[in-house]
Amino acid sequence: MTNSVTVPQIQPRLAAWVFPALAIGLGLLLCIPRYPTPDEPWYLQDISTICNTLAAGRWIGNENVGWHGFMFKIPPALALLVTGPSLFVATAVYVLYGALVCWLMQRMLQRYVVAWPMLLCGMWLLITSRHFLMSLATVLCEMPATLAALLVFLAVATRANRWVLGVALALVLDAKEGVFFAFAPAVLAWMILDEWQAPAGAAPWVRLRRLAARMTAGFLPAGALLVLMFCSGLVPLNMRDANILGLTTSGMHDMYFNFNPRHAAVNAQYSKENRTDAPDIGALVSNVLQRLRGAPPTQTNVVRNGVQGSGFGVQGRDAAEYRISKPAFDGTPSSKECPMMIPPTAGLQEEFCADTSHLDIECSILDIHQLTPHDWLMRRHPRLHYATLGLGAQGIVGVSADMCNLGLDYLRKILYFETFSFLSVPFFIVAPAVAMSLIMFRRWVRAGDTASAALPLLLWSYLLVYCTRISNGRYLLPVLPLLVLFMVLFLAEIGQRRGQTLAIFALTAALVMGGLWLEFRYVQVKIALNAVLLVAYGGVTVAALRRAPHLTRWLLAYCCLLGCVCVGVAVASMNANQGQLRSWRQYGYNGQTGQVAQYLPRHERVWVSGFSGNLLAFYTGDPVPTAEHTWRLQAWLPKEHLQRRYTSRFYGYRYRLLDRFRSDTLTNKVGLIVWTESAAQTNVPDVVRAEWLQLERTLALKNRTVYFLRVRQ
Repeated sequence: MTNSVTVPQIQPRLAAWVFPALAIGLGLLLCIPRYPTPDEPWYLQDISTICNTLAAGRWIGNENVGWHGFMFKIPPALALLVTGPSLFVATAVYVLYGALVCWLMQRMLQRYVVAWPMLLCGMWLLITSRHFLMSLATVLCEMPATLAALLVFLAVATRANRWVLGVALALVLDAKEGVFFAFAPAVLAWMILDEWQAPAGAAPWVRLRRLAARMTAGFLPAGALLVLMFCSGLVPLNMRDANILGLTTSGMHDMYFNFNPRHAAVNAQYSKENRTDAPDIGALVSNVLQRLRGAPPTQTNVVRNGVQGSGFGVQGRDAAEYRISKPAFDGTPSSKECPMMIPPTAGLQEEFCADTSHLDIECSILDIHQLTPHDWLMRRHPRLHYATLGLGAQGIVGVSADMCNLGLDYLRKILYFETFSFLSVPFFIVAPAVAMSLIMFRRWVRAGDTASAALPLLLWSYLLVYCTRISNGRYLLPVLPLLVLFMVLFLAEIGQRRGQTLAIFALTAALVMGGLWLEFRYVQVKIALNAVLLVAYGGVTVAALRRAPHLTRWLLAYCCLLGCVCVGVAVASMNANQGQLRSWRQYGYNGQTGQVAQYLPRHERVWVSGFSGNLLAFYTGDPVPTAEHTWRLQAWLPKEHLQRRYTSRFYGYRYRLLDRFRSDTLTNKVGLIVWTESAAQTNVPDVVRAEWLQLERTLALKNRTVYFLRVRQ
């Protein structure tokens, strides 16, 4: 039984280091075919800026290095102080973070799992997860966030000192702020539950005092981090925190943004009946409000270059100047415009872009936020019939239909292939884990083990936020340890309760088959993989219900098969499209960016094609230009006047016509053109022969040629 903390069987001391060592070996192996993912250059430039700032004898508090935190960027920056700019060294530090994740995960499994084979199953499922493998050798925030989250799990489960929990939560806030705000309600609920379940005898005011002390210790470090971030030069600014807390004056506020059942850009091959670009909560509430007030639903249009139009089908590369406008409540055009955070995706046909309300969060939700119920009810019906709240039968039917559609949209979002699948965490793990978390929560509460009962609360709180916001599969990595833990607990008890076992099997099978309904790429392969695993899962279930001998071997084989499928999907995705392995094979280690960077003059503006300006800045040492990205910090905050701002000298405006390109180059005072010739660019000779450009050198790289062209003034 697993209803209380158990002591694992005695294992050799070296066994505790097997999986951390395996993570290090695997991570260093993945460092060989290294090619940065699209987001990595931002983090690498942050690390380079930290390194150069510390080398100059200054603290980084006012530098623009706080995007998704700064603490976990300091160790690789210190390493670069010794080695100089090195992608391998920076990545190796993050590989060590992955090894620490394995070590802490093993500690947590040992606390709840008796059988050593089940512990092996848990570690195998963790280390073979697609996003664990893909994040292990990358300089991103996922691995630090997972490490900090594990510290929170262990601090809660072991009833560590309340200040230890506070520090762990502060680390989570620094590693990835969204994870902290998803965990915070669960931690608060656990503190209340723990005090409520405490032995009777203490006076109510004593319990309230203890609860206040625990809340202070638990959230004061994170709160102090935020205060210092916005009011001093000690902590670098993380604009994601400012955005979530509504401390920005432009851009879309994150507390309203991304409550969107549309998960990913739909493909032109995707059938119109199964698409998932459903309205978000903000737009849905706005439309309901419009209907209740007798006005037509909000219609969202896209404005580009000052001309209003549909904007549908426009290529994403041309979408630098998109803005969104919407009519006012009375149906007249509104002058309010909101910057469009995500332009229309390249290659989407008009029929798949018919609803852009998911991009209109700020314009729609802020109007609702500013109106009181009395305000909109009085506008709808001045005499206000309290019996019906001014709603007619048609309005009630409309609201009911909207709520029904919202539920169906979210069901389709949950079944969407990047929400829970082999591209993130498959239903074969999620469904049994969530079901087992419900069982274990009830069991732990009854046994008085409220420390362990906090783990399901953390999982549910995070999944709720994950499912109601953008559900990118890699966002599941911070709670992957909890999903694996409850999956292992399920396997350890499989078959002990016939009804529960069959119900969980039916739930898993239904979710797996429902997810196949929304697939549109590699459908046959995915059907085959799911069918094989479903048969294996059914075999394990039957063997457990019949008390078959050697059941542990069956479970090990099933976990081994599940992990191998996940590894296969991870390797396939790395080789597909612009995956790391494919890009490495095509362009070499790191795209040979370091060779290009050594020919770039310092303090001169450069136009670059084929290479990331942030990655070039990692080698040249250029600081991060601004911490604000698409937002602007509130003027009354002291940080607005303390942070340093730089001008980026790397440009990448689009080449259309040679004369237009020359005009843009002279306007931006660019001194050097770094033009990359590849299969996708065939107009290089026109640029090379231009009279206003002088060819300085040609650099032959793997599968492409780089021209360094001096701009003649």
